[in-house]
Amino acid sequence: MKTAKWKGILLGTVMALGLAGCSGAGSNTASGANKNTYPDKAIVVVAPSGPGGGWDRTARTFTKVMTDAKLVDGSMMVENNPGGGGTVFLASYVTQDAKNDYKLFTGSPPVLINH
Repeated sequence: MKTAKWKGILLGTVMALGLAGCSGAGSNTASGANKNTYPDKAIVVVAPSGPGGGWDRTARTFTKVMTDAKLVDGSMMVENNPGGGGTVFLASYVTQDAKNDYKLFTGSPPVLINH
């Protein structure tokens, strides 16, 4: 049980550091007067499984680490979207919601590579 807990914490930390590195954290404007207000609404982390599944747990660990470490100022929530190992969500995202900068996807690399 302890091993699974530490794996979850480690995975969440790695994901948080990766997201923080990609977000441009620490970049300032020349005057420093313009404060970055992103995110101005809740960030949704989509898990391609039902509640209690493996990806749900990963997404919840990720959101907890991000908010506890104060890497994200706004709120984060998990949305469960099961079906096809994530392909159902990805298909709807690409066709209907591709401009939404407030959704993150936790998924399996084979789904992302093969589809």
